[in-house]
Amino acid sequence: MRKENILAIMCLAVVAGAFIFYKVPQNSAPKEFETAFEGKIVEYPDKRPDKTILIVEPLPERGSETVRVRISVKDVKAGYAYGEYIKVTGTAREPKSFEDFNWAGYLAKEGIAYEMYDPEIEKTRDSQKDLFYFAFVLRDKLQKGIDTSLLPPQNSLYSAMLLGDKSRLSASDKDGLAGAGLSHIAAISGLHIAVISSMLFFLFLALGMWRQHASILVLVVMAFYIIMIGAPASAVRAGIMVGILFVAQFIGRPNSSWRALLAAAAVMVLLNPYIARYDVGFQLSFLAVAGILLFSERIEIFFKKLQKYSVEITTGRKITKDRAVAGYIAEGKFGFISVIAMTLSAQALTFPIIFYNFGNFSLVSPITNLLVVPLLPFVLIAGFVSVIGGMAGGVVAAVLAAPAWVFSSYIWLVVDLF
Repeated sequence: MRKENILAIMCLAVVAGAFIFYKVPQNSAPKEFETAFEGKIVEYPDKRPDKTILIVEPLPERGSETVRVRISVKDVKAGYAYGEYIKVTGTAREPKSFEDFNWAGYLAKEGIAYEMYDPEIEKTRDSQKDLFYFAFVLRDKLQKGIDTSLLPPQNSLYSAMLLGDKSRLSASDKDGLAGAGLSHIAAISGLHIAVISSMLFFLFLALGMWRQHASILVLVVMAFYIIMIGAPASAVRAGIMVGILFVAQFIGRPNSSWRALLAAAAVMVLLNPYIARYDVGFQLSFLAVAGILLFSERIEIFFKKLQKYSVEITTGRKITKDRAVAGYIAEGKFGFISVIAMTLSAQALTFPIIFYNFGNFSLVSPITNLLVVPLLPFVLIAGFVSVIGGMAGGVVAAVLAAPAWVFSSYIWLVVDLF
């Protein structure tokens, strides 16, 4: 397809998305009304210290529009689970935006039309044991592994970084991360998905798999991982964006990644115009993949040249005379250089969005990100290892959790210093 045709399609998609966005009808129901309905919990319950947030989709009625309801429950010991059917009775309200935040638009992009606060809830049916159910059972086990191997604030940081559960972070922890310009490391976005995907990809290559087979396995593992963390819309879109890169690897046409990226973004905006304006995750995912396409190869070449020169200086001889080291440099053994390059390139274009959406501009953020983000692959690896140790228990948990404790302590030290 010619570039002119691609550009024309992108422009038409943007115009169509804008048209749909401004033609979205407003809720015709009263702003506040009494209601009773039976529905299904369609997302992993967001359990917080003082409340539990449930996203419930009412059972469809003939001719009615499918909407979701966000329910805030004060009873944190009730033990709600994904897939359960509940009967809800109470007052439903249309979301109200704040002075500095469009809360109604934020919920609208997720299909949420109403909110309810502490209604009467009666469980009617148990969860259906589908793929999501088993994924969430695994998630609960992983959370217990984190809590067994690590103590606060280390476990709360890894719960956010690995499982997307930021409810365990205290208000002071969140303020500290925001002040240091590191709030984004505690949110699963395009950067996290890109880093985890690249680590898996190079791990599979190191195990001797072909690139095409490694790409397929990465897509399967990441799909299950996104489901396990509750399939939040931001992570789903991040997975789609990053998955484009691996599809291009599989078909052997990496040069077509730009076309696939723009096409996927255009289709997603066309289907849900709200995400272009209100979904920070979509913006970060798109820019993270765009950054990888723009800068990853250049950064990787720079690091390999830098490593080559450092070896030449320390050994006092040309690198070409040492085949073993030369092979390490040329191939980027174990993907270390490639992972660092993908991490930095994904971060390059996400900086403006991160600064705009995560609190005030932090003058020290370039320094703190330079100190923390290049270590992100190793932080995540240490976190997964600590989870395994926590599930094993005993001395094994203490030993395997040591690297995760060191990395998380280092991050909190950077936060405290800056």
